[in-house]
Amino acid sequence: MKSDLSFIVFVTIFFSNFISNTAFCTLGERVENLQASGQKKLSQQSGYTIQESDVNGTAVKEFILPSGIVFAITWRGIKHPDLSSVLGTYNTEFEKLKSQKVKALGRAPIHVQSSKVSVKMSGHMRDVHGEVYDPTLLPADFSIQDLK
Repeated sequence: MKSDLSFIVFVTIFFSNFISNTAFCTLGERVENLQASGQKKLSQQSGYTIQESDVNGTAVKEFILPSGIVFAITWRGIKHPDLSSVLGTYNTEFEKLKSQKVKALGRAPIHVQSSKVSVKMSGHMRDVHGEVYDPTLLPADFSIQDLK
């Protein structure tokens, strides 16, 4: 009986993590199906579109160029996304930048930036937030403050 319950808990956690991690777009990649639905809200801005959704208690904003390329992603909610999925090909650069930083004691905010990628993550249990973007993809009239 106990092993059955353990298995059910494992499967539930596994699939909830899988669903929440795959619902994010990937930085620098093309969004094939950009449309509003009951779960996603679109808002047009000058030179880009913001796709907003809620992924298991985390509000996600994906900033998308007219070409369909994701140039920034922000989130706020109960859980950080799987950064390797969100960053895609930028993950190697992020890991390199993160390894060069002096490690703080405990759980300190992360802020690393290069000419290729910027990653900010902070918060505390059940209230986390972050942003990732590619500085080379930002629209001409876009301000980093627009990510807020």
